[in-house]
Amino acid sequence: MNKFYINQLINNKLLIWRRLFICLIATSLLLASSVQAQSWLITAETWEVPRSGLRLVEIKPLSNAVNALNQLPDASLNVIYPASESGILWANELRDWLVSLGIPSERIQLSDGLVDDFSLKLSLLK
Repeated sequence: MNKFYINQLINNKLLIWRRLFICLIATSLLLASSVQAQSWLITAETWEVPRSGLRLVEIKPLSNAVNALNQLPDASLNVIYPASESGILWANELRDWLVSLGIPSERIQLSDGLVDDFSLKLSLLK
């Protein structure tokens, strides 16, 4: 075999490895962003039921968010509420319930800015 052919073969293998490495990095970035983008909605209709500690645990989006929060000890739960008086009251009531159920208040953050007046959005902040 001549030297040119061997160099060409080596360059082709390097090119394949580079492309594979780029694909692996892109895949890991996509997976990381999908974990960070996880969020849950609690609708006003769901929240209207008479509340108790047991009832709150039965609200699927809330229990899913709390379970995810418990998996990440350095994360906090961000409660995004409608930018209105009723929105802040609703968010504060939820925070009070979460604290009474054992979640430290330092792990709960409230943010306004949700356009929909009939839901709360829960997300994790890392």
